[in-house]
Amino acid sequence: MTLSGFEAALKTAVEKVFHHEAEKAQPPYLVYSEYRRAHMHADNAPYAAELRVQVDYYTRDKDDAAPMAIGAALAAAGVACGHDILYEPALKLVRHMYDCRFVER
Repeated sequence: MTLSGFEAALKTAVEKVFHHEAEKAQPPYLVYSEYRRAHMHADNAPYAAELRVQVDYYTRDKDDAAPMAIGAALAAAGVACGHDILYEPALKLVRHMYDCRFVER
């Protein structure tokens, strides 16, 4: 999978998908950002890279169905993710955080 394939998987679950920042976006929206790339080698040559990406989905609806759709879309794409939920009182938003990893080739 590539980073663009990762974004395509997210777009099957959520309409508003942004990379790095979502300036002045109105909820619900999703922001993703890669934060680590670990290169792998085979036979002394670069082979692939493990990419770690944080996905944050912001919503005001505590019963929003999108978080389940996001998890299902990423799982279908072969992406492993952890999922945490946090309420952001200053923004009055529910934040669904996904810590994802996949092999990029």
